[in-house]
Amino acid sequence: MASSGKHPKFQSQNYGSVKRVGLPWRKAHGIDSKQRVMKIAYGATPRIGFKGKKENQHLHPRGSKEFYVRGAKDLEALQKGSLVRLNAGIGLKLRKQLMQKAKEKGLRILNSRVEN
Repeated sequence: MASSGKHPKFQSQNYGSVKRVGLPWRKAHGIDSKQRVMKIAYGATPRIGFKGKKENQHLHPRGSKEFYVRGAKDLEALQKGSLVRLNAGIGLKLRKQLMQKAKEKGLRILNSRVEN
């Protein structure tokens, strides 16, 4: 598994104390916001220093590059062991054909949705 390093959990200000504040990160904009002025006790904010290593960026969590496939032509160029994500607009018939070809080539499909 490719790890890009550790970073703190980025939480919205007042998450956990105010019911209407959700979990996903939202930047603090308030004039009196302690998190906006980066007071340590009010939680970490995403900054460039938390960026991962260059070789680990744009990788799937399994550690290899992910390829987006729209048709059979895209599958031909891929090597054994590659991770494949099929286009969401592909119909059931073509999806089954692509999955069969991928299985023959030894490719791993990430969003199969259909059992062979």
